[in-house]
Order: sequence, then C-alpha cells, then structure tokens
Amino acid sequence: MFGITVRQLIFGTILGSLLFAFAQCAPVYFYAWEFDDFIKDEVKFAPLRESTYEDHLRAHILDLARHYKFDLDPKQIRISKTPTIPGMSWQTLSVEVTYSAPVDLDLFTRELHFHTIASIAY
Repeated sequence: MFGITVRQLIFGTILGSLLFAFAQCAPVYFYAWEFDDFIKDEVKFAPLRESTYEDHLRAHILDLARHYKFDLDPKQIRISKTPTIPGMSWQTLSVEVTYSAPVDLDLFTRELHFHTIASIAY
C-alpha cells in the first residue's frame, strides 16, 4: 500500500511526540529565562533606582510572575540585606526566588521547577 513498515510507524510516532513535547516546553523555558534575567536586572539596578525596599522588589517580581503565568508563592521570594563590610555603609542585596511553571502536554500537566539567585553589593 504505502510501503510503511511497523518500525517506521513507531519511529514516526515517537518523533512526533518528541516534537510536540518540545513545542510545549520551549516557550516555558524561554519565559523562565526572561524572568530570571528580569530578576537579575531588577536587583542589579535597584540601588540606582533607590528601590531596595523589600515590598517594592517583591511586588515587581510577583507582577511579572503573574504575567508569565508562573506559580510563585510570595513566601518563596527571599530578600535579604546584609552588611558587606562590617562597620561601613556598604550592603549586599540578595534575592532568591523559587517558582514553577505548568506545561500542558494534553494527556497530563507537568510542573517545571526553577530557582534563581541574584545579588549586588552597593
């Protein structure tokens, strides 16, 4: 008939499934990469914007997480300020974020987990 063997049919099915999974996961990884970059930029430029307040940083991070439809609990955002050199006015601002993103694969939904850390001394 078409000259397709069972081996070719199985290989084609597996290849099609892998391409579908890649097409569903690629945007999530791209958005996670953008989100990580946003967090690093937000922390890097926070002293210049004079917005090193924890509530301000947390609100910006949560807003973008909602935009990308990430599952982010506000408790998973850890912001800390520590003195860089004791006795001086230098501080280190550190932000640690743990979040997850759902990937819909039609038969089931898989959660991808991400973790990012950013810090700056000012």
